[in-house]
Amino acid sequence: MKFDLHIFGEVLYDVIGSDKILGGAPFNVAWNLKMLGLNPAFISAVGDDDLGEKIIKNMKKISLSTKYIQKNSFPTGVVEVILENGSPQYEIKTNTAYDFITTADINSVELLYLGSLALRGNHSRESAMELKKRSKRVFVDINLRAPHYNKEIIKELLAEIDILKINSDELEEIKKYYNFRDEIELFDMLDLEILIITKAKEGSLLIYRGQRFEAEAKEVDNFRDSVGAGDAYASMFIYSLLNKIEIETALEYSSIFASKICSIDGATLMDREFYQNIKNEIGI
Repeated sequence: MKFDLHIFGEVLYDVIGSDKILGGAPFNVAWNLKMLGLNPAFISAVGDDDLGEKIIKNMKKISLSTKYIQKNSFPTGVVEVILENGSPQYEIKTNTAYDFITTADINSVELLYLGSLALRGNHSRESAMELKKRSKRVFVDINLRAPHYNKEIIKELLAEIDILKINSDELEEIKKYYNFRDEIELFDMLDLEILIITKAKEGSLLIYRGQRFEAEAKEVDNFRDSVGAGDAYASMFIYSLLNKIEIETALEYSSIFASKICSIDGATLMDREFYQNIKNEIGI
């Protein structure tokens, strides 16, 4: 089976009140890309428990490959999500299945997506870094979740990557570890191909080949919450990248898709029509 890209990281359940919603940033990206028409390989681990079984069943429902979903003796990941004025705050459980992912059987990757959360434990971090060495192109959506990162993790994650997506708060946070005055200096320091900075209601900024591109935040009809908005942005940008859509247009499409996700509860939907309607609206 040929995959369009490989996505490494956590899959878990977001617990919001009495609801359990399937999530995890890398999983959300994999789900979105599958529903948009690509074939991602999602690399993660679940527990030998009911939640793990539910994850696999849901993936199979949309034909998202389970080839690289491993089962181990640790519990499936869970995050308690508390919404404060529509914005999510997270309490992330530790020593869960995705802290023990292996990648030894994956030899060569065209495009690898990574975040920081699954790198908090030594086992998954070592697996991810080995896979990174076998990848031709690396997209990092940093997704910092305190206290699950430190200088060592960030430095290792951001070394020798091609594309970095980071929000404005995270940009300030990593100044603890890098000496840069502005986004251009960071772009040069990391020797990036593309730097994307999302700024919530202030839109987003992209730097590519020394040029700056900006997109306004889109108005959200029937706002529900912002859970998964950043993952949606990353998903559409990757979709555009792999379909060779112009950078400035990709930035616009990504902003639109992120705004659409803010109109639903949670980060993804099982409804294919929702995704097709967005594709039709933006003309892809």
